[in-house]
Amino acid sequence: MVWAGICARTIVGPYFFENEKVNGTTYLDMLQNIKIELAESPVFAGHQMTLQQDGAPAHFSVQVRTFLNENFPGWIGRAAE
Repeated sequence: MVWAGICARTIVGPYFFENEKVNGTTYLDMLQNIKIELAESPVFAGHQMTLQQDGAPAHFSVQVRTFLNENFPGWIGRAAE
């Protein structure tokens, strides 16, 4: 499985899940890595970002929703605050 994003005319990722099941833990690991990538990139500095998800089970885990609420306020998806 592969994940990628588009932000500020730039592609974020791709992030490959090779030979592993995507669950709340593996998806959270990817989100944490993506957050570091975004924070270190001058392209994204000072920009407000919105994260949209499709409601896959890994996206809906409590640990993922907690991370999103703390790091991507206003994220869009199932059970968003």
